[in-house]
Amino acid sequence: MKEDSDFSTVHIELNKQMNMRVEEHLQQDVLPKFRISLKDWIATSNEELIASQVDIEEVAESLNKMYNEQKLTLACDFKVLDDWRRDVNRMANRVQLDEENILLRVNPTQLLLKGAGKLFSSILQNQTLLYNQYKKYIESQDYQDITESMLAKFFMQFNLFEKNLEVDIELFFEKPKEVLKETIEETQAHINENQDVLSHMKANPEAYYDPLTLFQLRLRQYELMVKATEEVHYNV
Repeated sequence: MKEDSDFSTVHIELNKQMNMRVEEHLQQDVLPKFRISLKDWIATSNEELIASQVDIEEVAESLNKMYNEQKLTLACDFKVLDDWRRDVNRMANRVQLDEENILLRVNPTQLLLKGAGKLFSSILQNQTLLYNQYKKYIESQDYQDITESMLAKFFMQFNLFEKNLEVDIELFFEKPKEVLKETIEETQAHINENQDVLSHMKANPEAYYDPLTLFQLRLRQYELMVKATEEVHYNV
């Protein structure tokens, strides 16, 4: 804005220039820092997910030793991380704000300045007065509501991404949970079956004296397996 500006339309040009400055700041200052932060977040998330997979594989190895076979394979879904990378790249490169009505809002001072601009724009001696009044008005304004509106629009897609993280993490652990649940159910079925056999053996000890001890040991082994598997399932 200059003293020789057309004050009948200067508010429109100022509004356009302000939006351009905001967009420039967003693209040149804000987004590059966001890209670095998001890249670091992806790297940290990758490390934590890999660590979780390693812990789960150690649990699977321990349970397989108890079962004396390669019964469990607990593989997490790392496709979740690929989806995060895709979404982060999209968000960090395609943020664009709609033009805000920074100086086009209706209030008494603006109406007065716009009216005065149209009325006195052709009278040279009033140009300095209008210039000073516009400058004072712009410098004294509270842009808090505009700032909040722009921030809300800027962070909207990031907030949506954050809300979906919990669901994505559930998906990451979904397969191991399913395998552990099926293993618990299968082992419990074996326990129930052996308990029925054991009850029959106890009712007829003379026929099963030696096998009785073996079944008691096997039943205890299955009970310990179920307990260990349930604890792992609870902690995953």
